[in-house]
Amino acid sequence: MVPILQGDLREQAPGALRPPVPASWHGSVQACAVVASGPGRRCEQAGLIAGAACVAGSAMLACSVIEESDMSEWKARTAVITGGGRGFGKAFGTALADAGAHAVLVDIDETVAMAAAAEIRAAGGAADGIGGDVTDEVRMAEVMAQAAGMHGGIDLLVNNAGLHSDEYGQPITKLGLAKTRRLFDVNVMGVVCCTLAALPHMKGREGASIVNIASSAAHMGGSPYGDSKLAVAGLTITFARELGREGIRVNAISPGLMLTETIARELPEATKARVKAMQMIDADGHEEDIVEALLYLASRKARFVTGETLRVTGGMAAGV
Repeated sequence: MVPILQGDLREQAPGALRPPVPASWHGSVQACAVVASGPGRRCEQAGLIAGAACVAGSAMLACSVIEESDMSEWKARTAVITGGGRGFGKAFGTALADAGAHAVLVDIDETVAMAAAAEIRAAGGAADGIGGDVTDEVRMAEVMAQAAGMHGGIDLLVNNAGLHSDEYGQPITKLGLAKTRRLFDVNVMGVVCCTLAALPHMKGREGASIVNIASSAAHMGGSPYGDSKLAVAGLTITFARELGREGIRVNAISPGLMLTETIARELPEATKARVKAMQMIDADGHEEDIVEALLYLASRKARFVTGETLRVTGGMAAGV
């Protein structure tokens, strides 16, 4: 079996070919074969690998190599991603739609969610954007019912929404009660709220699973933000035990420092260097590393995996 891969093609002219694809892959995978001529265009190259799909940016093309089995696994299945309008959430939705799922992007900013969904649809995927606060029990029940109505249920819930900023890295004594409560309401109770709202629509769905997004900060201690994500890791085990006999797997991902476009631009170089020095691997983490972890945990390949937190940190927190 060929693993899911991610690759970049930079500064290539429209129609330029990727490097040769190994002959052993032909007929067995979905691969990007040709650089699309414009943003969000899907393209195919007869005689190479069927179903080539590309999403092109202005100077970079993000290409996913997805097995045919993955495509069939996600066809006509619904994935709900909270915090889906930007960042990791948007990347998750894009990858799942590329794999054949109907991605439902939920964001507190409905305009952002709808714009992200429109981008996915323009690239040939299936997606909808819905507005909602993950701490609003009534609204989340409405959102999950709406999502379930698209294909008769929910197959994957990604609890990605959360508050994160330097402000939440300071001591609780400085952050204060009101902001600490808001942090835990969103990062912890938001997971509980969305999970409970989605459950009636997940039970009985073959291969249903939940993936929570924690953080490497959860394993390092010393901040309110890290504490909130440690609670997410704990909830992952609790829900895995409660829902396992219902046929629903529950896992989490703890990302380390990922050089997204925003982080690469805004995070001070000294901070990047300090974090990288804590890693066992001398390399930068990128968005696609988290996306691939999600695609694995949500797939049938992880059918015997539940209650686990997968650390994607370059080894930063491996000793804790």
